[in-house]
Amino acid sequence: ARRAENNGKLIISAAGNNVGTVVWPARFDSTIAVAAVNIRCVPWRGSSRGSAVDIAAPGESVWRAMVDTDAEVDDIGMGRGTTFATGTTAGSAALWIAYHSGEPEFEQLVNEGKVLDAFRHAVRASSWRPDVESDNTPEVTHCREGTKWNDRKYGAGIVNASALLDPPLTTSAPRAVRAATIAELPLIDSLYPRQSNAATVVEDYRRLFAVEDDVDLETIAYFEAEVAYHYAS
Repeated sequence: ARRAENNGKLIISAAGNNVGTVVWPARFDSTIAVAAVNIRCVPWRGSSRGSAVDIAAPGESVWRAMVDTDAEVDDIGMGRGTTFATGTTAGSAALWIAYHSGEPEFEQLVNEGKVLDAFRHAVRASSWRPDVESDNTPEVTHCREGTKWNDRKYGAGIVNASALLDPPLTTSAPRAVRAATIAELPLIDSLYPRQSNAATVVEDYRRLFAVEDDVDLETIAYFEAEVAYHYAS
């Protein structure tokens, strides 16, 4: 994910379904994490949530094509999940790239590996919330009266593909970075706030296994994915 970001690529990721916490790769800083809402502007109850979420998009009762393999017929039906919200956001991202492609400022962002940061800034700045009237609010909405938006769980707001093209190309304020990158523990590392010290992450992980400092970290890191799975469960 970090390599894609450094090469000017965007990864739009589903926050996750029915597990509560944000899953990987959406949890990584080098991706855009998307939660799901319904037509009433209420978060879908199965959507993962948390501070790792960047934005929300429609993901409940979404009309989609279906194939009945037994009857060998095509049909349509409703689906739900953060995958549908991710598809809408990815389409909006493609529109944003096509709109700015060829501009010198955009090419500079590509060369500097800052496209993801610029898109994160644009999609958050152009989003809208059901409890705040703004220029980004669509002309027609079907929000449930009294709906409140929790940006600490579901991101800055709901994606607005049209308004996404309005903000100028710019990156967000520099984000806090760790003193060191834990290359051996990318999954565990992503569980901690960005201001956390790398040594703290390593020490916590070592304590899980009750090992001494002289034990090779790569040896116990072999179980990292399993530990992260149990944490998510």
